[in-house]
Amino acid sequence: MNRIMMGSAVALILAAGACRSNEPPSRTPEPPPEPSIKTPSSSVGAPNTTAGGGQGSLASASDRVPSGTTTTQSLTDSQILYVLHAANVSEIEQARMAQTKAQNARVKRFAAMMLEDHGQADAKANEVAKKTQSSLAPSQTSERLESDAKQLSSKVAAQQGSDFDRAYIDAQVKGHRAVLQSIDRELLPAVRSTEVKDLVQTVRAKVEGHLTEAEQIQKGLAGG
Repeated sequence: MNRIMMGSAVALILAAGACRSNEPPSRTPEPPPEPSIKTPSSSVGAPNTTAGGGQGSLASASDRVPSGTTTTQSLTDSQILYVLHAANVSEIEQARMAQTKAQNARVKRFAAMMLEDHGQADAKANEVAKKTQSSLAPSQTSERLESDAKQLSSKVAAQQGSDFDRAYIDAQVKGHRAVLQSIDRELLPAVRSTEVKDLVQTVRAKVEGHLTEAEQIQKGLAGG
C-alpha cells in the first residue's frame, strides 16, 4: 500500500514538472517608453520685443544707440545764464588789465568797449535770472570757458608793452570765437524760456561785433 501511494506521488510530481516545462519562458518586462519632449513654438514664452515689453524694449533701445556713442546732456536755462556770466567776467577782467598795460590807442578803446558792453550784458543776465527765477548753475561748458579764459589771462599778464597789446588782442579773438561757437552749438539749441533766448541772441550779436573788431585790430598790430 505504501509503495502504491509513493508511486502515485512520484507520478504527480513528474506530471507537474512536465506542465511547467511546456509553459513559455518568462521575459523581463521592458521599461515604459520615455515621454517625448516637445520644443515649444517660438510664439510661446518668447520675450516681448515691442515697446514697453520688458527685456525686448531694452534690447531695441540699445540697438538704437550705437556702442561708443557719447550723449551730452542739454543745458538748462540756469546753466546758460551762468555760461554768459562766466564769459562776461573773463572779458571784464582782461579789459581792466588792458586799461593799465596797453599802449596802442586802438587797443585801449577796445578794452573800454569790453568793460562797458560786457558789464551791461552781465547786469542784464542778472535781471533775466531774477525774472525767470533762475539760479546761476555751473556746467561743463562754463567750466571749460573759465579754464580757457584763465590760461589766456595768465599769458597776457606776463607780457609788457607792444607784446602785451598783441597778446591781449590775440586772446580776445580766441575767446570771442570760443564764446560764439558755444552760443551757436550749445546755448541756442538748448534754451527754453523766451527771456533767456532773447538775451542769448542779444549777446551773440555783441560777441560777433567784438570778434570782427578784434580781428581788424589783430591785423593792424601784425602789420605794424
